[in-house]
Amino acid sequence: MVFTYEMAKAAQASIDLTFVDTIKAVNDTTVIFTLSRPTSTFLNTVASVGIIPEHAYGPDYGTKPVGSGAWRFVQWNPQEQLILEANEDYYGDIPLIKKVTIVFMTEDAAFAAVQAGQVDVALTAATLASAKVSGYHLVRVSSVDNRGFTLPMYPCEGKLTQSGYPIGNDVTCNLEIRQALAYAIDRSLVADVALNGFATPCYSENDNMPWNNPEVVISTDVDYAKRLLADAGWADADEDGIVEKDGVEAAFTVLYPSGDQVRQAIAVAAAEQAAEIGICITVEGTSWDDLAKRMFSDSVMMGWGAANPYESYCLYQSEGAFRDDFYNPEGYQSKETDRYLAAAMKALTTEEAYQNWKLAQWDGQAGTSMRGACPWVWIVNVDHLYYVRDGLDIGEQQLHPHGSSMPLLQKLYEWKWEDAQK
Repeated sequence: MVFTYEMAKAAQASIDLTFVDTIKAVNDTTVIFTLSRPTSTFLNTVASVGIIPEHAYGPDYGTKPVGSGAWRFVQWNPQEQLILEANEDYYGDIPLIKKVTIVFMTEDAAFAAVQAGQVDVALTAATLASAKVSGYHLVRVSSVDNRGFTLPMYPCEGKLTQSGYPIGNDVTCNLEIRQALAYAIDRSLVADVALNGFATPCYSENDNMPWNNPEVVISTDVDYAKRLLADAGWADADEDGIVEKDGVEAAFTVLYPSGDQVRQAIAVAAAEQAAEIGICITVEGTSWDDLAKRMFSDSVMMGWGAANPYESYCLYQSEGAFRDDFYNPEGYQSKETDRYLAAAMKALTTEEAYQNWKLAQWDGQAGTSMRGACPWVWIVNVDHLYYVRDGLDIGEQQLHPHGSSMPLLQKLYEWKWEDAQK
């Protein structure tokens, strides 16, 4: 275990262990972590790390892993498939299903495989999940997997990120534009129409989490949205349906990763509703590489959602603005929010931490929420949807975080066929 966390800290990859000072093994079953500072999210973070055996680690470990889990790695063909077999020496209950092949497919290809009866379980999209397929039933799992717009908060002034990408948007830099969008969007309608009812309204990155502030919830109010714009001087002078101010039209682009039908459907539905208040949104699909270059100046249909409040810290702390890690491309910066976030991280009790996470969102006058600075317009939490072959029991699923594949597989060892012959 010591080897694993020391390697993770040195790599500074997918998790942040910079707050860990020393790691010491007391005996075969006890490890002592000494932190350089109080870190309330410590347990959330370390619990997400898979343990690596030091004797088996090497340059090819990523393609030939060794572990102590319920499954034994057999074969991996990049971009094609992963084959697992039950670990008969597992210390817990040995999986009833002895062999699993995980095939990597696009949403359309996975749906076609279901229609052809070629797979037992397939992740599907809300835009496809209404179809009835003989021999299969749809499993719908609630999630904190959210979708919403990032909105660049600074005007175009010729500034660039450290990587040389342009910063700023002369439309979304206006608070009244951001808040008008937040109040104009009917989230229930987007969920019902664009996603066939397979989603729920979203108001923050923390919906349904104990550290979420319930006061971030807002009601759809198109009239209020129009008043926000009018009071700030936005008007449709030439009657083309788009409001403008000082010669600048309220028009901007929202990017989404090409091929993601759900993000596209949400963006298009939201754009249609934005048009009702005179804001013109152009929805554009592009590659992740292009999106990473343009996200500091264009709006992006993003997605987050985790069982760790540290995500909020990454999304909003000022030092994270304009970095290349997708967390804060809109450039949100606030000394008051930084104080709340720091207090949440340093808190010595869960109650104190939760209170400060909530205050960072909305303290009654300001915050990261749509009632406050509104760097995001949150829209929906998407359901995770799976076509499952009749007779296959995939167990009771917990509330899923962002990402539809890994949460489903967390209890793969519990899956079983109702007909033991299979």
